[in-house]
Amino acid sequence: MSRIGKKIIEIPAGVTVGLKGDIVNVSGPKGKLDFNSSSDIEVKVDTDAKQVIVSNPKPEDRNLKAMHGTVRALINNMVVGVSKGFTIPMRIFGTGYNIKEQGGKVILQVGYCHPVELKMPEGLSIEIKTPATRGNDVPAVFTLLSI
Repeated sequence: MSRIGKKIIEIPAGVTVGLKGDIVNVSGPKGKLDFNSSSDIEVKVDTDAKQVIVSNPKPEDRNLKAMHGTVRALINNMVVGVSKGFTIPMRIFGTGYNIKEQGGKVILQVGYCHPVELKMPEGLSIEIKTPATRGNDVPAVFTLLSI
């Protein structure tokens, strides 16, 4: 048995988890996510107790042992993502480096002779606190936000 897979997923207030066949739908205040789980792993949603239970009907199967914990972790991350969201604080150190957001793109000046433009993936947003570095003492600070 997977130690991670045995843990029960608690559904917080404001989050709904639905199950249609093998597809798990999770929606909350931050958005909506879908996941097509393995048909061999059983996912049960108990709306009365506000819990999701993931179980492995064949604990002797090596591949299903691995998938048991993985499916549980993915569903738990979906629940956390739509309720709280995920943030990743980032810093860029270097003289003259800077970052800015413009028209769905992030524009970085990080030592090249030209600015580097990166398209923002759908569902990802950026919050820039300090747009430019000041020597190696004060970094450019920004945070990536997503469900």
